[in-house]
Amino acid sequence: VGGRGLRVEETQPGWKGRIELLVYILLWYGTSVICTNTSKQLGIHWSILTLSQLSISSLCGFLLINCLKFVPYQPIASSSQLRATALLAAVFTMGFLTLNSALGMMHVSLVMTLRATEPLFTLVLAAALLKSERASPAMAAALLPVIAGAGLSSVSSS
Repeated sequence: VGGRGLRVEETQPGWKGRIELLVYILLWYGTSVICTNTSKQLGIHWSILTLSQLSISSLCGFLLINCLKFVPYQPIASSSQLRATALLAAVFTMGFLTLNSALGMMHVSLVMTLRATEPLFTLVLAAALLKSERASPAMAAALLPVIAGAGLSSVSSS
């Protein structure tokens, strides 16, 4: 059951759905590693790198939505939706800027260790800023391996 009066049906995916999810996770992880290492090796200024990455992702999104019709186009319907989208875009852009500037200043392994703690900071910020949506103990417990992994990575790096 979802919040705000919405009902969400909980169904278990079949084996095809699980394989598809696994492929998406492996694809995301592989492209993330390639992107991070390539970004570091390019050695260009973080602002140019960020502008290039966001321009390419915007072009890919345009092609997938408008040309290939991968998902239906949904125009922004209200000013509140526009504000929320603009805020999300600004936060996403700041995330790219900080990641790319960190890659220019630190070793890739340290940046990735810090990046691995993003879910923890998301949980803390959600608890502080979103009073209506609390994380369950199971969600918090699911972050323990992430925190432990980041800690072990930090200890072994020093």
